[in-house]
Amino acid sequence: GLLERLQDVLRVERHADHVFTTVCMVSLDGDRTASIRLAGHPPPLLLAAGRAAAPIAGSPGPPLGILDDARWDALPLALPEAWSLLLYTDGVTDGRIGAGTARLGEEGLTEVVAAAQAGAEAQPHELVRLIVERAEDLNGGPLADDVALVLIARRPT
Repeated sequence: GLLERLQDVLRVERHADHVFTTVCMVSLDGDRTASIRLAGHPPPLLLAAGRAAAPIAGSPGPPLGILDDARWDALPLALPEAWSLLLYTDGVTDGRIGAGTARLGEEGLTEVVAAAQAGAEAQPHELVRLIVERAEDLNGGPLADDVALVLIARRPT
């Protein structure tokens, strides 16, 4: 599969044995089902009308580059008629909350997303902007690690 090929490339291209990478792979199987494969990566959040944002249930496999014989099983996901999946790097969830050592984490991100949904007025670019702004506010400034968010959505016409 694709993750196995990426692992092969990483093994050949990395500059040190301790280098690894995390991946979240989403395969859409039509409009109403998806398969999620996690290689040490946090799970995406499913956003759907009428319910709170929730991380996809399931345990991630190991990051690429850690185990030679690693497997990354597909987590099946049934999707409602209208949905969004928020994929994000851990640079968002590793952000701090205030001056202490507490981190935002997946639970905190879920709360941030819920608040952002209320203010985004169904505009995807606004939702992503509000999430990053709130995470930075909680962190007390720019986030230290890389931050990337991707929102994939299906809105039936």
